[in-house]
Amino acid sequence: AEIPDANSTEFDAATSHPVISTMEEQLAYVEGAGDLGGTMRLGLYPAKLAEGSVVREAYAGEPYVEERHRH
Repeated sequence: AEIPDANSTEFDAATSHPVISTMEEQLAYVEGAGDLGGTMRLGLYPAKLAEGSVVREAYAGEPYVEERHRH
């Protein structure tokens, strides 16, 4: 996507272009306000692929895919 200052909020909470960030519903857990048990995402999850991205090209131009996740 050619975003020169893209970063992860894990490393730079104030990044103007977060390409990897904590899901909104997980913030309280990450900040220590809850038990992490049972918070893993399992199974199919829809993902919107950015137009012009390498991953969208890898999926033959498909705008959305559903992949199994375990994280």
